Amino acid sequence: MKQLGWTILGAFLGLIVYIAYEHLITLRRPREIYGTWCAMFQPSIETGWDWVTDNIVISRRWGKIIIQNFDNSIGYRWEGRARIYKDRFLLGEWKSKKPGSHSGGIFALTLGFEGNYMCGYFIAPDTDSSKIGSGFVLGRTKADVITAKKRLESARIVFPRECTKNTR
Repeated sequence: MKQLGWTILGAFLGLIVYIAYEHLITLRRPREIYGTWCAMFQPSIETGWDWVTDNIVISRRWGKIIIQNFDNSIGYRWEGRARIYKDRFLLGEWKSKKPGSHSGGIFALTLGFEGNYMCGYFIAPDTDSSKIGSGFVLGRTKADVITAKKRLESARIVFPRECTKNTR
């Protein structure tokens, strides 16, 4: 019985150390990412993959980076949880906040060199439940969003629908 008590105490202390470590790591991360950002993304379920505008708030809570949107141009409501890697890459998962929705996915963003924009992709289910990668950009201002969008479009990976060369 005494060993069980020590085991539970050890597990509890390990959990406290882990939570404290995660919280301190998040506090050390680049503080310039926290605050309000303008955003644009391409939901794959929209006709023509038209870009949707958004405003988001990036904050931290218990060792996690929380992303919440507001003022979405077509009414989407979503929330993301992320982590920063190498002080430059924001990786996480998102989910819809609409009641009854089961939409969600993952995203990867790269912080621009000057810290005024982020660009990358998100992977989300399409209407036929296949996984589709779409563009996702953030900027401190609307002009920064346009800069990020141009950078993403110039660097975007494009896969051909059919192989036109005989590779054998």
